[in-house]
Amino acid sequence: MAVIGVMAVLLIITLTVTSSSLQALTITTSTRAGVQAQAAAEAGIAVALASLQNIGAVCPSGGVIASEGDSVPAYRVEVSTLTDEWSPSCPTGAVDETKVRIVSQGESTAGTVNHARTVEEIYDITPSGATNNLGSVITSSEDLDVDGWSVTTGEPTDIRVLNGDFACSKNGTVQADLRVAGNVTTGPSQSCSVDGNVDALGNIVVWNHVAVSGNVHGNDSIEVKSNGLVSGDLTNSSDDQTLIQGKVTGDVVLAGTLYKSSQADIGGRLSQNVSDVPRPQTAQAGDWVAFHYDLEDFRDAGFELLSGDCWINRDSWENLTVPTVVDLRRCDAVDLDKLTLEVRTDIAFILPDTQIDELDLESHNGDRHKIWFLIPEDDWNNGDDWHDDSNQRHDDDDDDDECDADFTIGDKAKISGEISVMVYTPCEIELNDVQWRGQLYAGKVDIDDDDSRIHFVPMGIPGTELFPAAVNDSVGPSTDWTLLSSRNRSKVPK
Repeated sequence: MAVIGVMAVLLIITLTVTSSSLQALTITTSTRAGVQAQAAAEAGIAVALASLQNIGAVCPSGGVIASEGDSVPAYRVEVSTLTDEWSPSCPTGAVDETKVRIVSQGESTAGTVNHARTVEEIYDITPSGATNNLGSVITSSEDLDVDGWSVTTGEPTDIRVLNGDFACSKNGTVQADLRVAGNVTTGPSQSCSVDGNVDALGNIVVWNHVAVSGNVHGNDSIEVKSNGLVSGDLTNSSDDQTLIQGKVTGDVVLAGTLYKSSQADIGGRLSQNVSDVPRPQTAQAGDWVAFHYDLEDFRDAGFELLSGDCWINRDSWENLTVPTVVDLRRCDAVDLDKLTLEVRTDIAFILPDTQIDELDLESHNGDRHKIWFLIPEDDWNNGDDWHDDSNQRHDDDDDDDECDADFTIGDKAKISGEISVMVYTPCEIELNDVQWRGQLYAGKVDIDDDDSRIHFVPMGIPGTELFPAAVNDSVGPSTDWTLLSSRNRSKVPK
């Protein structure tokens, strides 16, 4: 009997332990599912913000953003915008939009039981007038290297590299957004800082002691080196690993995973392995736009034609009093030791290959005037455009077919504060020791000398839409977002 009693006690203990273990396993599984649902809801918030604050982002109809497929954990986000009343839609940057509400529901499962968590964030939005429809300060079809020079601006603008990489190899400052089809490298150590957003389809490297004042959005590997700083959000839409050794003040949203060193500092929310992270649409920096000279476009803008001959006469140019086109394409080339002009009006020079050793432009009457140095796309390629549909310049191996209609400042250039200058060539712009005001648009832009400064003044070309509005439209960066409230609306089981 004693043996039977002991066996009974042991059986009771075994059943009790088994029941407790199964209950604990159920609780653990349920808890894990709840944590996953919460993480999915927070990831939905992060994805929505990354999408809404991405230049050129397309908002789904009705303001609903959801993870793809039937996999779990999953999220579903509803975006509402407040004007006179709340409406299920994304913000457009209109001045009467005052708030944005983002509600994200995350879901996961434990056995046959669904777990859901809901997170709500409300933002105050203030259109800052920063939508860039003014054009880019520099557009280069090929690689662009900031070799110590700086870009300054009083207007919202960007630098576009349509089919190449951007590099900053020496100290310099870029007060503009970067929109790059290739890689972006701001380094090595203590190199140039970027006062704006960085969007690229290739690798992005923020080197030691380099600061980016805005957001960083990439579609390849992203590295923030030790003591590197990103003052906005960091978003990577690729599965490539992201490395952070420095500081990111805002949120980090990753389609892949994060390697984070012990010194790294992330001030906002971290979301990894997120589905449907939007690609950096601004890095698709638009297509090359060919300028084909048509005198009627300039006449429609109020210009007259001075000459169609190869006639270089500085005195006559300085005495012009009405906007004038000076067509010098009958020259084999324009080669000037020095060009000093005190202009009284706007002048558009239509040019062949041009070399000016020293350029000095001033306003004779103190009024603001514009100067264009324009080399048409098709004039030096037997009537064909130099750039194809992929933004690439198709030079032939034959030297006779190389794109050699360049615009070159051999020594230095000084542009007074009343003058702005636009240069366009399908080939190369080469500048050395310049104090420039205006815009540059070329197959390749090469600027030497550490003291060079490019100050953005919007100009464009009469009759040619160099900067289509669809490329430059912006919602997020043209709006200041301030978090008003963040709360968890879920009723979590105790």
